[in-house]
Amino acid sequence: MIQQTASFLDLITIHNRFPDCLTLDLETLICDPQTKDHPQFDLSLKLNCHQQWENILEGRVQFAIKGGKLQLTLNDCLILPESRLKEGILEDTQPFSNIVASIIIKSGEITTTNHQEILSWVLKTPFNQLTLKGLFQDIPLGKVEISRESAEIIGHFIVSNQDVYLTSAEGLWKHDLSRNKHSILDRILVKFLIENRLQPALTNFHLGSRNPKNKQELSPIKEENSEQLQQTIDQIINAKTDHFLELAEIANLNPKIDFAGGNLTATNLRGLDLSESNFSRANFRGADLTDIDLSDSNLEGIKLSGADLSGAYLESANLKFAHCQGASFALCNLIGADLSYANLTKANLTNANLTNTNKEGTLFE
Repeated sequence: MIQQTASFLDLITIHNRFPDCLTLDLETLICDPQTKDHPQFDLSLKLNCHQQWENILEGRVQFAIKGGKLQLTLNDCLILPESRLKEGILEDTQPFSNIVASIIIKSGEITTTNHQEILSWVLKTPFNQLTLKGLFQDIPLGKVEISRESAEIIGHFIVSNQDVYLTSAEGLWKHDLSRNKHSILDRILVKFLIENRLQPALTNFHLGSRNPKNKQELSPIKEENSEQLQQTIDQIINAKTDHFLELAEIANLNPKIDFAGGNLTATNLRGLDLSESNFSRANFRGADLTDIDLSDSNLEGIKLSGADLSGAYLESANLKFAHCQGASFALCNLIGADLSYANLTKANLTNANLTNTNKEGTLFE
């Protein structure tokens, strides 16, 4: 629901392209009706995040988001610095239940000119959750001060590959495929969704005055190359190899950057050299990672519960907030790794080298 109580805010449009995945609403409340030269109002946000079904080719997929970037462009107005939404963890109890939804908020870039201000916040799911889920109400973005009658606020919620997580797929392939092929197909579909359905923004909104400079519209969905998508899926399904790197090459995926946030449950990456990779927030539950080289890699928030990393090379890797319950790190080289706030309960650390690791807040029992 949109509330407008200030007469200088007459035009507002919100385009929620995939409302089951993300619904964004705004609320504006005048805070000082006596201030006529530079009117002020409080701007707050409501987010509702769940899973979304979407038809692709002859089947459909279900996806949710792990986060994204909220970007505001303010013309002829500004959010007073002392009132801006601060970094931190936001929690909201769900209506009619005891479930608490959580979201991590980080500040992004701030660009200011004479008559324009661009602000952004990065929203992420907490490390103990796979995706954003639930209702977040009354998120205070800040107090907006109007400087001209032409004032307007243009907003976007933008997602990238690592922000989108596939939870299910139907009618696109038989489910007796290997886990390696499943993980590659997962990223193929996420990449297709990002490039063809979720860009340039998942949600747009425009809050304007009586004489807005721009009329913000959600860009139309681009022409899709469904034939190319089907060809790539068929190539992976029919590939004679199950080698992760060979499959990634067939799919034109970069194994070191394209699987951040991805679903790699029970995959076999035994002995691969993936040093200096980004697998942050990826799900490797139950995976075979024995003798893998992930040195100097970004593994922040990675899920490794039940995974086998025996003999793995993890020197200087970032495992902050990693979930490693029941994982095996036997004979693993963890020299200089960041294990701060990682969950290593019931993990096998037999003969693992933990020299110079950061163990602040790490759970071992």
